[in-house]
Amino acid sequence: MGNPNADSMRQSETAGASRTTAAVLAALVAGACWGVSFLAPRALPDVPPATLMFYRFLFFGVSSLLALGIRRGRRPAIDREATRRALELALLGYSAYYALLSLGVQGIGVSFATAIIALLPLTILLAASSRSEWPGLAAPIALIAVGGLLVPLELFGRAYGAFLANDVRLRILGLAATLAALASWTAFAIRNARFLREHPAWRPLDWAGVLGIASMVTGFAIFLAVERGSVVGALARGFGDARLLVWTGFMGVVGAWFTSALWNFASRVLRPAALGMLLVFESVFGLLFGFLYDGRFPSAREGTAAACLIVGAMLGIRRLRAVRPGPRP
Repeated sequence: MGNPNADSMRQSETAGASRTTAAVLAALVAGACWGVSFLAPRALPDVPPATLMFYRFLFFGVSSLLALGIRRGRRPAIDREATRRALELALLGYSAYYALLSLGVQGIGVSFATAIIALLPLTILLAASSRSEWPGLAAPIALIAVGGLLVPLELFGRAYGAFLANDVRLRILGLAATLAALASWTAFAIRNARFLREHPAWRPLDWAGVLGIASMVTGFAIFLAVERGSVVGALARGFGDARLLVWTGFMGVVGAWFTSALWNFASRVLRPAALGMLLVFESVFGLLFGFLYDGRFPSAREGTAAACLIVGAMLGIRRLRAVRPGPRP
């Protein structure tokens, strides 16, 4: 007869492996959908970043309200603590982050902004892991760093002229905004994962809905602060722009609500450092969508950069499984 304890352990290991695989796939799909966020500011260069941000999170918030209403009675109550954390995370990972990213893309270009955001795996890894783990992750860190550096080198090719065409102040502002977006999303990834682990009663889909409502509220606050006296006119122009509504509708429902649920599920299963590694696919898909939009193939540098990001992420995830976690910082 077989050993019941051994059989139970094998079943548990199999279930754990399946759950990990599902979490990795969820993070990859989320990255693919988020990659569109790099393309929208380029497709709508005449739309102010705050307007683009607000309409995206308006759709995110409305879809979240519908989802939470359907699940009323099957989710935890939205108390004061949940409200506070949701508003904080919504600013870090959604409204303020996307306003900064949009400003960055318009100031320094999609390639340069994508390259900077591609450093998220490194910033999250360094913030979420102990120093004792870093030596075992040297190779994936180097690959991701090389991939992130190769893309801006393309500025000295065809994109350099377009980069120089922008006003110097706009370029400086774009660079500062993109770096601020990098820091903002690093903090979001770690704090959101920590919240989901500490509050298992919140299902990933329900917490995505709470974040969606908080993103709509904070997004409108930023929109008011930027537009001030011209809010009504900006809203009227936005609702009359079919292109804006299509882009932000997709980003708000598919690229925010749906992907947030996927990312929340992955955040509950995977370590924050592993999540950071998987974020390279947001940048990879951002580059891919940019190539499709331009109707061209990637250059040698861009193709090499994407390959380094992908290989570095996959190698990093394998190493993280092998490296014994140290104490949390």
